[in-house]
Amino acid sequence: MLSNSLSSNTSNLSAPHLVVDLNAIAANWRFLNSCSQPLAIAGAVVKANAYGLGLAQVAPCLLNAGCKHFYVANLEEAIALKSILADAQVDAAGVEISVLSGCARGDEREFVERQILPVLISLEMAERWSDAASAGARAHLKVNSGMGRFGLEGEELESLLQSKNLRSDLGVIALMSHLACADEPEHPLNQQQLSRFSSMLASARKQLPDLQGCLSNSAGVLLGEAYHFQRTRPGIGLYGGNPRPSFPQQLQAVVKLHLPVLQLRNLNAGESVGYGASFVASSPRKLAVLAGGYADGLFRRLTGRAKAWVTDPNSADTGGWFAPVVGRISMDSTVIDITDLPAGVVAPGCAVEMLGANVTLADFARAAETIDYEVLTSLGARYRRVYVE
Repeated sequence: MLSNSLSSNTSNLSAPHLVVDLNAIAANWRFLNSCSQPLAIAGAVVKANAYGLGLAQVAPCLLNAGCKHFYVANLEEAIALKSILADAQVDAAGVEISVLSGCARGDEREFVERQILPVLISLEMAERWSDAASAGARAHLKVNSGMGRFGLEGEELESLLQSKNLRSDLGVIALMSHLACADEPEHPLNQQQLSRFSSMLASARKQLPDLQGCLSNSAGVLLGEAYHFQRTRPGIGLYGGNPRPSFPQQLQAVVKLHLPVLQLRNLNAGESVGYGASFVASSPRKLAVLAGGYADGLFRRLTGRAKAWVTDPNSADTGGWFAPVVGRISMDSTVIDITDLPAGVVAPGCAVEMLGANVTLADFARAAETIDYEVLTSLGARYRRVYVE
């Protein structure tokens, strides 16, 4: 069903219309969880408002699908998520909420009291956590296996192991790291990171035999069982992005974006459209002006590169047509060329697909010369959102 009771017929809209398929998100988590098994269980990265798609809607959907481990970027997101899950009317027993950026100075007590797990990313942070953590407090420890961003180096881990008991002093339940090139399965850094992480985990397990390992993101899950350890933490794959372009797409599309046509225009040969007069018609053209621009996540880089998909609202049997974006995308509007489409197919008030089954997330990202992550997190707040449950 549609959670806000809006019509699912997007052939006629008054505002840009973003459909988020929660069923697809749940199915994608189940697929990535099945890929992680039998050794590991999958969590879910829901930072940045569930990659821009709505934490309040996505998190309960994942919880209902069976997900128990959630990863966010900071304490504020963790507090919001904890409140959402508490109100979700779904069994939240055994749920873990972990903060990937760790615990900022002064926030230690709040982490402990709210039972939120920090990912300790430095020796200094681990020392602060050790001083503040009480009995029962839990945390993760992150090591740098080759990403070169967050985490303890190998010698720092050894120093910590010599001075602290990972369970009694820090409450560490899992050792984490992050793959840098998992979307390129043949990249030599993958195997190097796997070897380094395995070595560091083995060293830590001398003190804590039950310590779990967590290395793989969505792309890492697809690298195979050796990378799974006991936990995986998929992100982009949950939301319909293909984490590894060479891998057959077995994840379901999650978002559909339709923009309404505001006006039709005729352009004579020699006339231009848009800022900078970057598009000049070489012959008479028929254009459609759409509601939605770069303030809504339609990057200016899409100018002259993107295409919309247009269908006949009066016939389900005619398929559809691609219509190229022409002229510069502006803050609130985008223009497409409909000259070669059948007469009468496009009219003010009808909608065209900018993202969906025919213009995939990968297509959109490629045209914008960016990645799926940036596309999703840039989709604007002005869209009328409909959640399919």
